[in-house]
Amino acid sequence: MKPPATITSTQPASSSDARPYIKWFADITIADIPLVGGKNASLGEMVRELAGKGVKVPDGFAITAAGFRHFIREANLDEFIRTTLADLNTHDMANLSERGHAVRQAIRSASLPTGLQEQIAGAYRQLQGDSVQPLDVAVRSSATAEDLPDASFAGQQETYLNVQGVAALLETCKRCFASLFTDRAISYRVDKGFEHFKVDLSIGVQRMVRSDLACAGVMFTIDTESGFRDAVLISAAYGLGENVVQGSVTPDEYTVFKTTLKTGHRPILQKTIGSKEFKLIYDTGGGKMVKNVPVAPADRAKYALGDDEVLELARWGCIVEDHYSAKRGAPAPMDLEWAKDGNTGELFIVQARPETVQSRKNPDVLETYRLERRSAVLASGRSVGEKIATGRVRVINSAQFIGQFQEGEVDEGRRVQAEMEMHGLRRGENGLEVYVMCEIPSNVILAEEFSEIFDGFSIGSNDLTQLILGVDRDSEIVAPIFDERNPAVKKMIAQVIATCRAKGRKIGICGQAPSDYPEFAKFLVEQGIDSISLNADTVLKTTLAILETEAALRTPVR
Repeated sequence: MKPPATITSTQPASSSDARPYIKWFADITIADIPLVGGKNASLGEMVRELAGKGVKVPDGFAITAAGFRHFIREANLDEFIRTTLADLNTHDMANLSERGHAVRQAIRSASLPTGLQEQIAGAYRQLQGDSVQPLDVAVRSSATAEDLPDASFAGQQETYLNVQGVAALLETCKRCFASLFTDRAISYRVDKGFEHFKVDLSIGVQRMVRSDLACAGVMFTIDTESGFRDAVLISAAYGLGENVVQGSVTPDEYTVFKTTLKTGHRPILQKTIGSKEFKLIYDTGGGKMVKNVPVAPADRAKYALGDDEVLELARWGCIVEDHYSAKRGAPAPMDLEWAKDGNTGELFIVQARPETVQSRKNPDVLETYRLERRSAVLASGRSVGEKIATGRVRVINSAQFIGQFQEGEVDEGRRVQAEMEMHGLRRGENGLEVYVMCEIPSNVILAEEFSEIFDGFSIGSNDLTQLILGVDRDSEIVAPIFDERNPAVKKMIAQVIATCRAKGRKIGICGQAPSDYPEFAKFLVEQGIDSISLNADTVLKTTLAILETEAALRTPVR
């Protein structure tokens, strides 16, 4: 497989003239934000200016904001969008969701103009070069609105990874265009006083870095907690970087001291190993492009990056920061995303933007917060910053229930169904059912609540047993204690099956126990479970035991 190209572009400068809606990274500077958005402008700036200093950026091209406007006009979508979003009350969540869905669906259903399709396809084939295999690319939205002191547009639009082939690229481009009108983006623009058509969307198409075979993460050239400007903070986890960007995993963390780094020393001040529970990798087959899989315990116990790699990334972070600081005539701490290619071992910078939190604070003012009273801990996790909020905790299980949130409450949202809705998947439409894994005790304890938003449960008996008994089946010391037939485990499983039957929800099991222990399969049937997954070599034997149990009970599994 051809590795990602370095920042030296092989594309001819005249190619953008032949394709007015395409601009190669090598032809872009930071001054081109109105044309290609902040994300693409920064990539182009690094490709043009920092190659000679060793900073590597995967090659690619931008589909310009003019291309987006051309699409909207040719598809006659502009008036429809204006009318649909007119007089919108963003605090009416149901109405916001309905209107936003209508706009996104209209964009995804429209056809890209033939000329725009041809330009995108031609640039993609040019980027692919002589390879006979479709090139895998990252497709990133790049809004043309610049971050302001009281408004930040970062993270509002979509990124898609491992997009292969012209047809998939064209469809993904429409999904990126539609993401300019997510409920969040619509609401933010309305609440901040921005006109919807004053913000356009460009798209970056960039060679993928095969970090699914290695690791990726983020890097800040400022301490994001204290605002200390002489530190570089690097986070790393296995697989593609979206898990780290979205906060879905606990990454490794490294702190490097800038001052002595620049004098040739190796000042890694601190390293903290993260749990790195799962990683995002390429998916094969079906409609998905990526998927999450568990990380092996042995890999979780190791750092994802070596010291030399940490120092190399930190040096690049300083180079990028120094460049933008000189460009702006003021200190410019940066927020960067990086990736390591598992095929070549190379490191790459894949995004760079100004840091917009600590760098905007007054360095002469120190703010501290403290709790005046303490009470029982209901939930815990890693904090971001040191501020304190007060109010009731409300669990928002899906975007469709966001209207339950009241001002002054603390929002703890599960984002799975909200993410589905953003991609046009709605529970209950066209027979779509959504199931939840039941593999931690809280799934059992709150089964009635989960039944309100999920159509069924799948018991993961391996993890459930570990958490009920407090054992690690991978540990030589306590592994012998692991047994799904323990009375505590069976009582919890019986409880959740009973709850599901009372609530009219389906429930099955995907754990190992029914294959290992026929008596456990018999127990499940007696409790009224709907389905049982078995290992191939135990299907006949265990099925016979199930049939015997059903005959005795005269209540077949549904």
